[in-house]
Amino acid sequence: CIRDSFTTSYADMTVGGVATSVTLVTGTTALVSYAARINGNGNFACISVKTGTVAASDNWSAFNQAGAYITVGRTFVMTGLTAGTNTFTFQGKNNVAGQNCDHITLSVNGIA
Repeated sequence: CIRDSFTTSYADMTVGGVATSVTLVTGTTALVSYAARINGNGNFACISVKTGTVAASDNWSAFNQAGAYITVGRTFVMTGLTAGTNTFTFQGKNNVAGQNCDHITLSVNGIA
């Protein structure tokens, strides 16, 4: 996936031009697990997940500061969701141009 421009806020990441997301019916909480191989380009690159009601956050992000590809990931309980259909979208931010990532996995299970 690529986030092509310099950004210090989260933005949708794409793979082959398609946003990476999963849509399912949940309650107000969900178990979210993701991983990806990202290049920090010698500075930093972060990945996280958002929904329509919960923004991506550094609190549940995974990051790479190395100038090489490293596999990173997180598993956490996301709260504050609106019960019903939710779309969980993979996002990234970086403070260097050309954040790159691949080998993405995103798994979401509704809890309540």
